[in-house]
Amino acid sequence: MLDGAELSQNDAVIYSGLEYYLRVEEKLREFFSLVNYCGGYCYYTDGVGCCTGEFYIDANVELNRQRKSLYGGKVKRSNCDDTKPCRFHCPSSGCSLVTHRSVVCNSFVCQSFRRYLMQQYQISYDSGEMAQLLKILLRNVLKKRELDYLLNKINSWIFQVKKVDNR
Repeated sequence: MLDGAELSQNDAVIYSGLEYYLRVEEKLREFFSLVNYCGGYCYYTDGVGCCTGEFYIDANVELNRQRKSLYGGKVKRSNCDDTKPCRFHCPSSGCSLVTHRSVVCNSFVCQSFRRYLMQQYQISYDSGEMAQLLKILLRNVLKKRELDYLLNKINSWIFQVKKVDNR
């Protein structure tokens, strides 16, 4: 059982939301790269993502500011055509943003991908729940226990994929 100090620490609000958001983003990228659904199974896209529009723009001003500082306003895509509306998407390699992706970019997976995760790995992925948790984290109101829950959940997915794929 948690004592009073531990309980209040778990109920504490995380105040450096962007820092923790980037940590969660890193874990999500690890998970998605292990699964690589879009690269091998997607029949609806160019094989590296279903990016459309300007979903890379987020409601969080600081996230947008840091991304623009790191990547500029428009990426020069020398080996890419401009058929995809997202300025950071390249058909041959996918998203050029290594970090500072928007909530939508970090959380969305299509219905086919969700079915694949369940059938192949017994992972129930909820894009809406993930987006909501990431938005709360960026608003600096996610509690430590919620952050721990989120990171543990992603880590359990990573473990499950490695176990099923014998990695």
